Amino acid sequence: MINLKNIFALLMFSILLQGCPKKVIQFEDRDIAGLFDGRWIITSTRTSPVQKFGEWRVDCRHEDFRYEIEFKGGAAKLTETQTVYVSTGGEFHFEFKTEMQVKESTASEGPLSRKGITIIYTGLLDSITGSGKGTKTMGIAQFNNRGCETQFDIQRIDY
Repeated sequence: MINLKNIFALLMFSILLQGCPKKVIQFEDRDIAGLFDGRWIITSTRTSPVQKFGEWRVDCRHEDFRYEIEFKGGAAKLTETQTVYVSTGGEFHFEFKTEMQVKESTASEGPLSRKGITIIYTGLLDSITGSGKGTKTMGIAQFNNRGCETQFDIQRIDY
């Protein structure tokens, strides 16, 4: 006998995982007016200790972080090979692929993939107040890069 409740739950979980993809800001969409140029400090604020994705329960330990990012002409160079952009509306979204692994526990129903974690920063800056908010996600490939989320504040420290 087919259990329609389980099929419906699986279908809804699949739709939820697909979600609305956040897109990386492209060069041509960057802020060229200089509204967001300057140095900004990103500081973690909170993490929910346990987050769920369908049947998976993920223990998310809060780790304080504080990073500096500097935009010039709407662009910030994060590494020698990676430049990211802030949009004309103050949105930013950038990703780092890592080799970090996800460890499953005995409470999980099966193994997680070993494709590494993608660290994702998404947020919104306000040029008038010189502040903003965002989310850092430790994205798990099997969950369409959903994962432990940490909220952060961002503050401009100079222009």
